[in-house]
Amino acid sequence: MKSLIPYAAFLLGAFWFLGCASSTSPKRPRAEISPERLHQIVLANHAGVQALSGSGRISIESPEIAQTGSFSVYVKKPDTIAMKLEGPFGIEVGSAVVTRNTFEFYNSFQNQLMTGATSAENLSRILRVNLEFDDMLDLFTGGTFLEDDRSPPSTLEEEEGYFVMIYRGGSYHRRYWIEPGSLLLVRIQHLDPAGKLMLEQRFLNYRRVDHIQIPFTLRVLMPRDRRAVSISYSDIVLNRAGVPFTLSVPRNAERIHIQ
Repeated sequence: MKSLIPYAAFLLGAFWFLGCASSTSPKRPRAEISPERLHQIVLANHAGVQALSGSGRISIESPEIAQTGSFSVYVKKPDTIAMKLEGPFGIEVGSAVVTRNTFEFYNSFQNQLMTGATSAENLSRILRVNLEFDDMLDLFTGGTFLEDDRSPPSTLEEEEGYFVMIYRGGSYHRRYWIEPGSLLLVRIQHLDPAGKLMLEQRFLNYRRVDHIQIPFTLRVLMPRDRRAVSISYSDIVLNRAGVPFTLSVPRNAERIHIQ
Protein backbone atom coordinates (compact mmCIF):
# COMPACT_ATOMS: atom_id res chain seq x y z
CA MET A 1 0.00 0.00 0.00
CA LYS A 2 2.92 2.35 0.63
CA SER A 3 3.57 2.49 -3.11
CA LEU A 4 0.16 4.13 -3.49
CA ILE A 5 1.04 7.02 -1.19
CA PRO A 6 2.64 9.57 -3.52
CA TYR A 7 4.18 12.95 -2.90
CA ALA A 8 0.79 14.60 -3.41
CA ALA A 9 -0.78 12.42 -0.72
CA PHE A 10 1.87 13.51 1.73
CA LEU A 11 1.10 17.15 0.96
CA LEU A 12 -2.63 16.64 1.35
CA GLY A 13 -2.18 14.56 4.47
CA ALA A 14 -0.04 17.27 5.99
CA PHE A 15 -2.94 19.67 5.78
CA TRP A 16 -4.94 17.71 8.31
CA PHE A 17 -2.44 18.35 11.06
CA LEU A 18 -2.27 22.07 10.87
CA GLY A 19 -2.63 24.37 13.82
CA CYS A 20 -1.33 27.33 16.51
CA ALA A 21 -1.41 31.30 17.41
CA SER A 22 -0.16 34.19 19.51
CA SER A 23 -1.42 37.33 21.15
CA THR A 24 -0.03 40.11 23.30
CA SER A 25 -3.05 40.87 25.51
CA PRO A 26 -2.50 41.52 29.25
CA LYS A 27 -2.01 38.37 31.30
CA ARG A 28 -5.02 37.06 33.21
CA PRO A 29 -4.27 35.56 36.67
CA ARG A 30 -4.76 31.80 36.97
CA ALA A 31 -7.15 32.33 39.89
CA GLU A 32 -9.59 34.22 37.64
CA ILE A 33 -10.11 31.43 35.13
CA SER A 34 -11.45 27.87 35.28
CA PRO A 35 -11.18 24.94 32.85
CA GLU A 36 -14.90 25.27 32.16
CA ARG A 37 -14.46 28.91 31.17
CA LEU A 38 -11.52 28.08 28.89
CA HIS A 39 -13.56 25.37 27.19
CA GLN A 40 -16.49 27.72 26.76
CA ILE A 41 -14.49 30.51 25.10
CA VAL A 42 -12.42 28.31 22.76
CA LEU A 43 -15.41 26.21 21.70
CA ALA A 44 -17.67 29.25 21.18
CA ASN A 45 -15.14 30.96 18.91
CA HIS A 46 -14.69 27.78 16.88
CA ALA A 47 -18.45 27.16 16.66
CA GLY A 48 -18.84 30.48 14.80
CA VAL A 49 -17.14 28.93 11.76
CA GLN A 50 -19.72 26.94 9.82
CA ALA A 51 -17.98 27.18 6.44
CA LEU A 52 -14.50 28.32 5.45
CA SER A 53 -12.87 28.88 2.10
CA GLY A 54 -9.35 30.17 1.70
CA SER A 55 -6.11 30.08 -0.24
CA GLY A 56 -2.46 30.67 0.41
CA ARG A 57 0.96 29.04 0.51
CA ILE A 58 2.12 25.76 1.98
CA SER A 59 5.69 24.73 2.81
CA ILE A 60 6.88 21.17 3.46
CA GLU A 61 10.16 20.30 5.19
CA SER A 62 11.33 16.71 5.52
CA PRO A 63 14.45 14.57 5.05
CA GLU A 64 13.26 13.80 1.50
CA ILE A 65 11.90 17.13 0.26
CA ALA A 66 11.70 20.86 0.85
CA GLN A 67 8.89 22.27 -1.26
CA THR A 68 6.57 25.24 -1.37
CA GLY A 69 3.28 25.46 -3.24
CA SER A 70 -0.16 27.03 -3.33
CA PHE A 71 -3.40 25.63 -1.95
CA SER A 72 -7.12 26.26 -1.99
CA VAL A 73 -9.48 24.75 0.54
CA TYR A 74 -13.20 24.69 1.28
CA VAL A 75 -14.66 23.29 4.49
CA LYS A 76 -18.33 23.07 5.35
CA LYS A 77 -19.59 21.73 8.64
CA PRO A 78 -20.62 19.10 9.39
CA ASP A 79 -19.65 16.97 6.41
CA THR A 80 -17.41 18.35 3.62
CA ILE A 81 -13.72 19.12 3.08
CA ALA A 82 -12.45 19.92 -0.43
CA MET A 83 -8.93 20.99 -1.33
CA LYS A 84 -6.53 21.52 -4.21
CA LEU A 85 -2.75 21.82 -4.25
CA GLU A 86 -0.50 23.41 -6.85
CA GLY A 87 3.26 23.28 -7.17
CA PRO A 88 5.68 25.69 -8.88
CA PHE A 89 4.37 27.58 -11.93
CA GLY A 90 0.77 26.70 -11.05
CA ILE A 91 1.17 22.97 -11.80
CA GLU A 92 -1.63 21.04 -10.09
CA VAL A 93 -0.33 18.42 -7.65
CA GLY A 94 -3.55 16.88 -6.45
CA SER A 95 -7.06 17.47 -5.19
CA ALA A 96 -9.42 15.77 -2.79
CA VAL A 97 -13.00 15.78 -1.59
CA VAL A 98 -13.66 14.14 1.78
CA THR A 99 -17.14 13.78 3.24
CA ARG A 100 -18.32 12.09 6.40
CA ASN A 101 -18.94 8.85 4.49
CA THR A 102 -16.57 8.73 1.49
CA PHE A 103 -13.40 10.28 0.10
CA GLU A 104 -11.93 10.89 -3.35
CA PHE A 105 -8.28 11.76 -3.86
CA TYR A 106 -6.84 12.51 -7.30
CA ASN A 107 -3.05 12.47 -7.76
CA SER A 108 -2.30 14.53 -10.87
CA PHE A 109 1.29 13.33 -11.19
CA GLN A 110 0.40 9.65 -11.28
CA ASN A 111 -3.06 10.16 -12.79
CA GLN A 112 -4.62 8.04 -10.05
CA LEU A 113 -8.01 8.43 -8.38
CA MET A 114 -8.31 6.78 -4.98
CA THR A 115 -11.72 6.31 -3.38
CA GLY A 116 -13.08 4.61 -0.29
CA ALA A 117 -15.03 4.92 2.92
CA THR A 118 -14.07 7.72 5.30
CA SER A 119 -12.85 5.54 8.12
CA ALA A 120 -9.98 6.35 10.44
CA GLU A 121 -8.12 3.34 9.04
CA ASN A 122 -8.50 4.43 5.41
CA LEU A 123 -7.61 8.03 6.10
CA SER A 124 -4.53 6.89 7.95
CA ARG A 125 -3.46 4.70 5.01
CA ILE A 126 -3.99 7.37 2.36
CA LEU A 127 -3.34 10.66 4.13
CA ARG A 128 -1.09 9.46 6.95
CA VAL A 129 -3.52 10.80 9.54
CA ASN A 130 -4.65 9.01 12.69
CA LEU A 131 -7.75 11.15 13.31
CA GLU A 132 -11.48 10.81 12.91
CA PHE A 133 -13.31 12.99 10.39
CA ASP A 134 -14.79 15.25 13.09
CA ASP A 135 -11.34 15.89 14.52
CA MET A 136 -10.05 16.84 11.06
CA LEU A 137 -13.00 19.15 10.54
CA ASP A 138 -12.31 20.90 13.83
CA LEU A 139 -8.61 21.29 13.15
CA PHE A 140 -9.10 22.63 9.64
CA THR A 141 -11.49 25.34 10.80
CA GLY A 142 -9.10 26.89 13.30
CA GLY A 143 -8.19 24.43 16.03
CA THR A 144 -10.19 23.44 19.07
CA PHE A 145 -10.44 20.75 21.73
CA LEU A 146 -10.67 17.25 20.33
CA GLU A 147 -13.94 15.47 21.07
CA ASP A 148 -12.37 13.32 23.79
CA ASP A 149 -11.00 16.40 25.56
CA ARG A 150 -14.16 18.39 26.22
CA SER A 151 -14.46 17.26 29.81
CA PRO A 152 -12.40 18.74 32.67
CA PRO A 153 -8.65 18.20 32.16
CA SER A 154 -6.44 16.06 34.35
CA THR A 155 -4.67 19.25 35.40
CA LEU A 156 -4.60 22.97 34.55
CA GLU A 157 -1.18 24.56 34.90
CA GLU A 158 0.72 27.72 34.01
CA GLU A 159 3.81 27.26 31.84
CA GLU A 160 5.92 29.83 29.98
CA GLY A 161 3.20 32.41 30.58
CA TYR A 162 0.37 30.28 29.15
CA PHE A 163 -2.50 28.31 30.61
CA VAL A 164 -1.88 24.63 29.82
CA MET A 165 -4.76 22.14 29.99
CA ILE A 166 -3.39 18.61 30.27
CA TYR A 167 -5.29 15.43 29.38
CA ARG A 168 -3.82 12.04 30.28
CA GLY A 169 -5.15 8.78 28.85
CA GLY A 170 -3.89 5.25 28.69
CA SER A 171 -2.41 5.63 25.20
CA TYR A 172 -1.95 9.41 24.92
CA HIS A 173 -1.27 12.71 26.60
CA ARG A 174 -2.49 15.98 25.11
CA ARG A 175 -1.62 19.53 26.16
CA TYR A 176 -3.59 22.61 25.08
CA TRP A 177 -1.81 25.97 25.40
CA ILE A 178 -4.05 29.04 25.78
CA GLU A 179 -2.85 32.66 25.78
CA PRO A 180 -4.04 34.23 29.08
CA GLY A 181 -4.97 37.67 27.73
CA SER A 182 -6.98 36.74 24.65
CA LEU A 183 -7.88 33.17 25.73
CA LEU A 184 -7.04 31.98 22.21
CA LEU A 185 -5.79 28.46 21.61
CA VAL A 186 -2.16 28.76 20.50
CA ARG A 187 -0.72 25.23 20.64
CA ILE A 188 -1.73 21.58 20.87
CA GLN A 189 0.83 18.94 21.78
CA HIS A 190 0.27 15.21 21.30
CA LEU A 191 2.55 13.02 23.44
CA ASP A 192 3.02 9.28 23.79
CA PRO A 193 2.46 7.49 27.15
CA ALA A 194 6.11 8.14 28.06
CA GLY A 195 5.61 11.88 27.59
CA LYS A 196 7.62 12.20 24.35
CA LEU A 197 6.32 14.68 21.78
CA MET A 198 4.82 13.04 18.69
CA LEU A 199 3.05 16.01 17.09
CA GLU A 200 2.75 19.72 17.82
CA GLN A 201 0.29 22.12 16.22
CA ARG A 202 0.80 25.87 16.42
CA PHE A 203 -1.83 28.52 15.64
CA LEU A 204 -0.33 31.90 14.75
CA ASN A 205 -1.30 35.31 13.44
CA TYR A 206 -4.93 35.40 14.53
CA ARG A 207 -7.09 37.91 12.70
CA ARG A 208 -10.73 38.83 13.12
CA VAL A 209 -12.94 37.73 10.22
CA ASP A 210 -16.65 38.47 10.58
CA HIS A 211 -16.25 38.83 14.37
CA ILE A 212 -14.46 35.47 14.65
CA GLN A 213 -10.78 35.02 15.54
CA ILE A 214 -9.06 32.86 12.89
CA PRO A 215 -5.38 31.86 12.71
CA PHE A 216 -3.91 32.83 9.33
CA THR A 217 -0.61 31.03 9.92
CA LEU A 218 -0.45 27.43 11.04
CA ARG A 219 2.44 25.08 11.61
CA VAL A 220 2.75 21.41 12.48
CA LEU A 221 5.91 19.76 13.76
CA MET A 222 6.56 16.00 13.67
CA PRO A 223 9.89 15.66 15.49
CA ARG A 224 10.17 11.88 15.25
CA ASP A 225 9.93 12.01 11.46
CA ARG A 226 11.85 15.31 11.21
CA ARG A 227 8.97 16.83 9.27
CA ALA A 228 7.33 20.23 9.44
CA VAL A 229 4.44 21.77 7.53
CA SER A 230 3.52 25.45 7.45
CA ILE A 231 0.63 27.20 5.78
CA SER A 232 -0.07 30.88 5.47
CA TYR A 233 -3.50 32.00 4.36
CA SER A 234 -3.62 35.01 2.07
CA ASP A 235 -7.39 35.19 2.34
CA ILE A 236 -10.20 33.52 4.27
CA VAL A 237 -13.93 33.84 3.70
CA LEU A 238 -16.30 32.53 6.35
CA ASN A 239 -19.83 31.16 6.18
CA ARG A 240 -20.47 31.65 2.47
CA ALA A 241 -22.30 29.06 0.39
CA GLY A 242 -20.80 27.30 -2.61
CA VAL A 243 -17.73 25.12 -3.19
CA PRO A 244 -15.09 27.19 -5.06
CA PHE A 245 -13.83 24.24 -7.13
CA THR A 246 -14.72 20.66 -8.06
CA LEU A 247 -12.74 17.46 -8.39
CA SER A 248 -11.85 17.06 -12.07
CA VAL A 249 -10.59 13.59 -13.03
CA PRO A 250 -9.56 12.55 -16.58
CA ARG A 251 -11.34 9.58 -18.09
CA ASN A 252 -8.08 7.66 -18.45
CA ALA A 253 -7.12 8.01 -14.75
CA GLU A 254 -6.32 4.78 -12.93
CA ARG A 255 -9.04 4.15 -10.38
CA ILE A 256 -8.18 2.49 -7.09
CA HIS A 257 -10.86 1.63 -4.52
CA ILE A 258 -9.65 1.05 -0.97
CA GLN A 259 -11.75 -1.30 1.15
